Amino acid sequence: MFYLTNATPGYNLYYCTAANIWTPAGASAPNYSLSFAAQTSVTMTHNLGTSNVVVGCYDASNNEVSYATFTVTDLNHVTVTFFTPQTGRCVVNGFGGQAISRFATAFTSQTSVAITAATHNLGTGDLAVACYDAGSPKTRIEPDRVQIDAANNVTITFFTAQSGRCILQ
Repeated sequence: MFYLTNATPGYNLYYCTAANIWTPAGASAPNYSLSFAAQTSVTMTHNLGTSNVVVGCYDASNNEVSYATFTVTDLNHVTVTFFTPQTGRCVVNGFGGQAISRFATAFTSQTSVAITAATHNLGTGDLAVACYDAGSPKTRIEPDRVQIDAANNVTITFFTAQSGRCILQ
């Protein structure tokens, strides 16, 4: 992983997904699109796993189409209702869903950072931990050890005192 300082905020953490292939973590922020013809109601199964969605609808010329209502049915479905029959596409953006739940904490001159499960509130011990120094540009700090106990409390230990931020995801 690395942190690209001149990228758009929220899209600056990159993962190596294959040899010499770097994928921005934020780019995995999900979108779903569905085309339709002459419909007054469109139900979309987006499977984004979140009720925190934004919906936009467009005609064939990419002009925004107003809708009467959109209803979030559950974590994976929305229904858009139009005033009159429409042809075009609707896009659902699910940024902020479960796939990108994260917690960040800052620390100063510490050799150990302890984060309780109640503080990070991620509900799991299956966590990726990334730490960056307080410099500019930020540089990744490799912890000496990351321990996650049975209660999902996290302890990050460094060889020497460090200052910066750690992100749990």
